[in-house]
Amino acid sequence: MDADHDHHGSDGVRLQEDAQLREAQACLWRFTVDFVKPFALKAAILLQIPDIIATAAGPDGTLTLQQIVDQLPSDTVQSDYLYRILRFLVANKVFDEVLVEAASGEKEKRFRLTPVSKLLLKDSPICLAPMLLMQTDQICQAPWHHLHEVVLEGGQAFTKAHGKGIWELESENPAFNIVMNNAMVAASKISTRQLVQHYDGFQSLKSLVDVGGGLGETISQIVAAYSHIHGINYDLPHVIAIAPAIPGVEHVVGSMFESVPSADAILLKMVMHDWDDEHCMKVLLNCHKVLPDDGKLIVVEIILNPLSNDMAGLGGLYSDMLMIAHTNGGKERREDEWQSLLNGAGFTIKRILKLPPGPGSVIEACKS
Repeated sequence: MDADHDHHGSDGVRLQEDAQLREAQACLWRFTVDFVKPFALKAAILLQIPDIIATAAGPDGTLTLQQIVDQLPSDTVQSDYLYRILRFLVANKVFDEVLVEAASGEKEKRFRLTPVSKLLLKDSPICLAPMLLMQTDQICQAPWHHLHEVVLEGGQAFTKAHGKGIWELESENPAFNIVMNNAMVAASKISTRQLVQHYDGFQSLKSLVDVGGGLGETISQIVAAYSHIHGINYDLPHVIAIAPAIPGVEHVVGSMFESVPSADAILLKMVMHDWDDEHCMKVLLNCHKVLPDDGKLIVVEIILNPLSNDMAGLGGLYSDMLMIAHTNGGKERREDEWQSLLNGAGFTIKRILKLPPGPGSVIEACKS
């Protein structure tokens, strides 16, 4: 091999190493600064910027910075801070900044909503603001600082941060109880819409109990779509205490670890991933005890696929990290893990239905 060929070969290796280094640096940089996005968005939500624009100018209208400032409930608004936050959110497609011809004939900068910020409007059929407000709440943020400790010592990150589990703290903290339940309602509006649209297993039912149903958003949508069903919304006392009256739905207080109301079918929607296998088995056995021989168990959960890099696969991995941070040993499970858990409680899986476009699936099971 001549010296010139060897020299070019070394240059090629060096260029490849430089490219890999730049890619690694960019990856770690994103890890370092991505936390800024949810907190900048939280500021816009708490300032009600999306609603200010929609109310004053319409969902497709525009407002100047000063027009937004004039709507804020303060005489000491710092316009520069607000502009810098909005500029950052424009760069991340939450808002648009456009040039509009003013009455004077000059061009002026104005802000308008995007499809992203329209999902933050309070009156939107789907408002995701409560989900972000929950995840950025100081109570939910604190456990993330303890992930390394649960690796070294075991236990739960949330308990290490607060001295008690999330459900216990929620029951004792009325403000956080509202934050949590508002977030669950927001999430349920989306996932239940997918469930009702794609799953046909409700048609033959006369009664359905939603175990851990929160404020009743899920069961209300199902009963609205299938008016012949008597719906039962089952949850803890502090949750049912703030649940609204829903036509066709009976609110029932209790603990799923002690008992479950009887019905033609039992729905467990995004409940089991909050708990370890031991607690899940208690719930499943209680379900098995009261379910008729021809009844069905409907489990709506993520089926984890760690090898998938699409939105559903990555969404499952993100959710699994949330389970480490916020639950009492909960986790997302692979299909074989769901099979083992349900079989152990005396159930046989009849079918699995994917709910596009997210990571959720319906697992329909019957008594073995």
